[in-house]
Amino acid sequence: MGVSPQSAQTIATLRQQATELQLQKAALRRTLRQSQEQAAKLQKQIAAYKRYIEKQDEGLALVISSICSSFENYRETVVEATRQATVGVEDEGLYGENGGRES
Repeated sequence: MGVSPQSAQTIATLRQQATELQLQKAALRRTLRQSQEQAAKLQKQIAAYKRYIEKQDEGLALVISSICSSFENYRETVVEATRQATVGVEDEGLYGENGGRES
């Protein structure tokens, strides 16, 4: 018994659809592979940027620490100079210009 024309048409249609699905599958696999490669490249870039930012953060922390230390030293110098100047003024006030001796 042979295949009816309607069955032959159905078989041909199914084969065509199967071929189209195979092509779509191959295209999707290529797209997936390209996407995975791109994702791997981006992960490497992200890791490199992260290391760069961490080094920049370390450098910035050193600069800020240095500025704070310099400011602290400056403040201590000003406080000491002010204290010495104040003591000098108090000494002059206590002892007068003649060292506390009356003329």
